[in-house]
Amino acid sequence: MVRHSIHILLFLIPFLLGNGIGTLNELSSHQNGTIPDYVKRKMDRDAARLAILEGKGELSLKSIHIPKELKETYFKILMAIYLDDSAEADKIRDCGISASSTTPIDKFKLVFSKDMDWGQKFEEFGELDEEVDFFDLMEEYELTPTNHLNWNEKQEAFVMESVALYNMSALATKFSSFEGVEGIEFENDFAGDREDITIESTSNGWNVSFIRKWSKLGSDQLKSHKWTFHVTPDMKVSFVGESGDELPDYLKCELGPKQYSGRH
Repeated sequence: MVRHSIHILLFLIPFLLGNGIGTLNELSSHQNGTIPDYVKRKMDRDAARLAILEGKGELSLKSIHIPKELKETYFKILMAIYLDDSAEADKIRDCGISASSTTPIDKFKLVFSKDMDWGQKFEEFGELDEEVDFFDLMEEYELTPTNHLNWNEKQEAFVMESVALYNMSALATKFSSFEGVEGIEFENDFAGDREDITIESTSNGWNVSFIRKWSKLGSDQLKSHKWTFHVTPDMKVSFVGESGDELPDYLKCELGPKQYSGRH
C-alpha cells in the first residue's frame, strides 16, 4: 500500500515555491539577461491564467492541465509587450497589471467535516493507510496542505497548494466527491484595486488589453480603464489605444511604479 510522507513535503514546499519559474527559453540570451526572474515568473502565471480562460475571460473546466502551447504563446505575447520600447509599453511595465488572480492556478481550500477519521488523521500530517485514492490524487498533482484552518464549529479546512500550475477549478472538483469533503473554496482577491489582462485573436495576430478596475467609496459600480496593444505572429508590437473611464490620480502609474508581485 502506498504511504505518503506529507510532513516532509511541508518542510520543502516553501523552498520549492520560492524558486524561479524556469519557463520558456525561446527569448534571446540578451533578452533573458535583461528580464528579472520575478518578472518572468509573473508573466508565466499570467500566461497560465489566460490559457485556462482561453483568452476570453471564461473559466474552462475541460482540463486540469493548462494547455502548454497556448500558455507558451501567451507568455511570448506578454513578453513582447514588456520588451517593447514604446512609451505606452513603458506605462504598462510601471503599472505591473496582472491577469485576474480570481482564476486559481496553484491553491484551493478543502473544507471537511471534523467528524471524519481521515480528516483527523490528516491534521497530523502523518502517513495514512486509508482513503488511498484521495492521497494518490494529492501525490499525482503534488498537492500539499500548507495551512490548517478552523473553519467553524463543525468544519475544518486545509489550504491545498501545488508546486506546478494547474487549472485548480477543474482539479478541485475531483476532491468534492470524497466522503467528508463538504466544500471547496478559492482564495479570490476582490479587495483593493482590480486588474486584468485579456487576449483576443485577430486575423493577423492578437489584441492584448491591460485593464484597471475600481469603484468609488460606497458604490458597487465598477469603472474601468483599458490600454490595448496589437501583437503580430512575429511578435511585433503596436499600440492600439486607451479607452474607458478616466483614471483616478491614485491609479495613474506616473505617480510611481507598482512592483510586480512574485506570488500573484
